[in-house]
Amino acid sequence: MSLGNKVAADLPFLRRYARALTGSQELGDAHVRALLETAVADPQLRASLEGGRVALYRAFNLVWSSAMAATAGQDEPSGLHEAAAQAQLRKITPLSRQALLLTTLEDFSPTQAS
Repeated sequence: MSLGNKVAADLPFLRRYARALTGSQELGDAHVRALLETAVADPQLRASLEGGRVALYRAFNLVWSSAMAATAGQDEPSGLHEAAAQAQLRKITPLSRQALLLTTLEDFSPTQAS
């Protein structure tokens, strides 16, 4: 299977994770897009994505972490419940938040999430 097909199979799940992590579909998709654009331009990153789902999420987390401070607070949650959930998630440190979402939402093992 080509790398494009492998990534495409995981893309809906990565987008779900990105939305949960960022609190916004628009912002999550922007980070996913940034990852894909970087992978096209960077042969080393592209090669690392051959490692499968865990490598894809690891690369996404690096993109998100590097952009987190620059994009904080740009997109507001769409509803009251979403705003409350995001407020609670913001109380969790970024690494703990990533681990929580990877293990509960994406069914990663604790080892895979680390």
